[in-house]
Amino acid sequence: MITPKNLLFSCLFIALFMHGSLLNGQQIKARIFINSSYTALADLSLGPLKEVRFTKKNTSLDFNGYSREISIGIISYQYGIRLNLKEKGPDYSVGIWVPFTASISSGFINYSAQATSFDAASGTTNTYSIDNDCSGYGRLSFPIFLQFGFGAGSTYKTDKEKGTTAGIGVEMNLTPLIIGKTSGGEVVNVPIKRFNIMPAINIGHRSLRKNALMEYNLKFGYALGPKEYERISTPGMVIMFTVGKILNY
Repeated sequence: MITPKNLLFSCLFIALFMHGSLLNGQQIKARIFINSSYTALADLSLGPLKEVRFTKKNTSLDFNGYSREISIGIISYQYGIRLNLKEKGPDYSVGIWVPFTASISSGFINYSAQATSFDAASGTTNTYSIDNDCSGYGRLSFPIFLQFGFGAGSTYKTDKEKGTTAGIGVEMNLTPLIIGKTSGGEVVNVPIKRFNIMPAINIGHRSLRKNALMEYNLKFGYALGPKEYERISTPGMVIMFTVGKILNY
């Protein structure tokens, strides 16, 4: 399970690895690549029906139920920075790729949960229900990938016109605005988890066209721990396809 502690150790490991690789004498500028990409209606956040657990604030009621979520990025812009840590020949590289993404997105999250309590004085069991619909707007994404490059775009020395990439890493995303409403239309605060961390992978293709190196990337991330205490976990997965180019190639 990915935790802030594990993420911190991963970042420290990456920093030490980067420091060691840069001591080889090659200039940093010769290892940095910058990409700019866009996507429309191909940035999806999907949360299938799943179990949730949380405790309502200021009560001792433990709620159990189900939630689901769907969000679509109408327009998304990505600005990525890649630093090659290792280059083997002109056509192979291993690097750290950080593609920042901002999305104008819209979606919904709904959940239904119940809790019971026993009244010892009357000997009765009371049942409480919560049914809320939430609307989410916008998404900020900050992934970190260990990326392997082959062919075009892997290094500045290659003369290949086509290339491929594959990466594994961590996806971090934030939904800035979530508005919750009850079944009666009343606006309420909801225990939705706005910030999510999940493992992710990416695959990509590069192609040289009219002196511009085009890049096509597909990203997939999936939350491993759908059960949450106090906050409903969302989303279940993220899928994004982007089209862009490497600016400084």
